[in-house]
Amino acid sequence: KNDVTYKLIEQEIHKLKINYDLIIEDDNYRIPIIIQENYKQNHKFKFKNPFKNEYLPKYKSLNDKTIDEIKNSKIIPDFFYFDRCNLSNLELVKFYKEKGTIVFFEPSKISNEKVFKECLKYSDIVKYSQDRLDNIDKYIIDKIIPVEIKTLGNKGLKFRINNNSWIEQKAKKVTNLIDSSGCGDICSTGLLYYLKDNKILSEENINRGLRIGQT
Repeated sequence: KNDVTYKLIEQEIHKLKINYDLIIEDDNYRIPIIIQENYKQNHKFKFKNPFKNEYLPKYKSLNDKTIDEIKNSKIIPDFFYFDRCNLSNLELVKFYKEKGTIVFFEPSKISNEKVFKECLKYSDIVKYSQDRLDNIDKYIIDKIIPVEIKTLGNKGLKFRINNNSWIEQKAKKVTNLIDSSGCGDICSTGLLYYLKDNKILSEENINRGLRIGQT
């Protein structure tokens, strides 16, 4: 709680009236910080404090104590979203999958092939950027993914159900682009927002949810 970043996020959570009950406080963790620099309608990320030349706090995997605390909360979410491929997340994925939770996996890289394949195995929705994971096909070829979504940058995206034919969606036209950072997150949020009331992973529901996310 002495973390300045924590206090700023806590203020934002209260301001937006977000349910605070499910947030776990643990002094062993610090909130990750990334510096974003914008230039020429693009951006880049920095992971060092420019004033002290030392690394900023990074993401840490959940420890066993925190995982047990989450499991023992007896709260079963409609969706479990994760973007980090590690053993702690995989354990929670398996746990919630057994409870009927829809698992949404959005990887940005493959750090451990064995764990990555296991994450794919238990995922209901897999969303990734073609720019970052252009080699993912070799991991999916022998698996049936209920919903696979591939984003294509300014060309839009395409998705398919149960490894069937791809369905394309063109990107929405933007007349005054300032910063594209976070577009993928907003797209995922829009999809989840629609699916919370339409949980059948049909072509129609995915199509409508992604349209909301793109808008």
